[in-house]
Amino acid sequence: MVVDGAAIFPGLGLAIAVKAILILLLVFNLVFSLIIFRQIQLMGKRLPTPLEPFLRFIATIYIGVAAAVLLLVIGVF
Repeated sequence: MVVDGAAIFPGLGLAIAVKAILILLLVFNLVFSLIIFRQIQLMGKRLPTPLEPFLRFIATIYIGVAAAVLLLVIGVF
């Protein structure tokens, strides 16, 4: 059975549906990166380790990359 894009999203082309799903997934990725950063902050308060500054740095980089990719994809579309 072949599923047509119009059957999934009536009135929208398949390309627009794929773009919308991609942007939605990237927004979820950005929210996930913010949750990870918050978890690292809470972990550092509750159980301080020497690794905490490195983890916080990596989480900050992850937030930046997630935001940059989201903005790049929105700009391209």
